[in-house]
Amino acid sequence: MADVRRADRLARIAHYLTHSEDAKIAAMKLKLAIAGAGGRMGRALVRCALDSTGLQIVAATERPDGGLVGEDAGVLAGVGPLDVRVGGDVAQASEAADVWLDFTTPFATLNALERMACTAAVVGTTGFDAADEEALRQHAKRAAIVRSGNFSL
Repeated sequence: MADVRRADRLARIAHYLTHSEDAKIAAMKLKLAIAGAGGRMGRALVRCALDSTGLQIVAATERPDGGLVGEDAGVLAGVGPLDVRVGGDVAQASEAADVWLDFTTPFATLNALERMACTAAVVGTTGFDAADEEALRQHAKRAAIVRSGNFSL
C-alpha cells in the first residue's frame, strides 16, 4: 500500500513539474543581447551566459566599423559557433532581447541605452563622468538598469 501511495505521489509531482505555471516559468530563458561581443568583457559574457541554463544569447553587437560585424559571437568567444551573428545595429539587436548587457565604453553604453528596444540593461561600463551619470539617470526612467563598476565575485 505504501508503494502505491508513493507512486501516486511521484506521479502527481511529475505532473506538477511538467505542467504547472512554475514549470513553464522555470523552462523560460532570459534572452540576452551582448554589446561589445568581440571585446575582452563581451567574450567573457558570452562564455558566462553559456554556462547558465537560464540564459539564452539572442544577439550580439560590435562597432559597425570594427570589422567584427557578421562574425559568430561564439567563435569570437572561443566556444564554437552559436549561430548568433554579431551585428552593428543596437535597436535591431535588442528587439528580441529581454536584457541588454553592456560592459563597453561610456560613449557606446549611452548610445546603446538611447537606442535599445528592450526595457532592461546590465551595465558594467566604467569611466562615466558627471554628465554621463545624469544621462544614465535619465535612461533609468524608461528602462530598468543594474549598474556596477565591479561585478567580480
